[in-house]
Amino acid sequence: MLYTIFQYTVKQDRVKVVREAIDHQIASIKREFGDAVQLKIFSSLDDRSYLHLASIKDDETAERYTNSPLLVKFLTVLHENCETYSQLRKLKFVNSTDD
Repeated sequence: MLYTIFQYTVKQDRVKVVREAIDHQIASIKREFGDAVQLKIFSSLDDRSYLHLASIKDDETAERYTNSPLLVKFLTVLHENCETYSQLRKLKFVNSTDD
């Protein structure tokens, strides 16, 4: 499993656009990648700051996902509607309460 994290802050008047893009992205991932790509998205209570935690099955799936038109489209929406965004960071799994 590969893990990544990504953070961004949405422009105040663009939250609705980004939330629609998030919903579309999640639906597209489920349809095109099934369980091979798991994306959990969290927001601050004011709905302006977001954190994405992705779990990807393997290198091959990661390559397909990172080069997919759906990710390019999503990132374009973010770039047009966000004040800040971080570089994607790879993470190393340490432990979990999940079985």
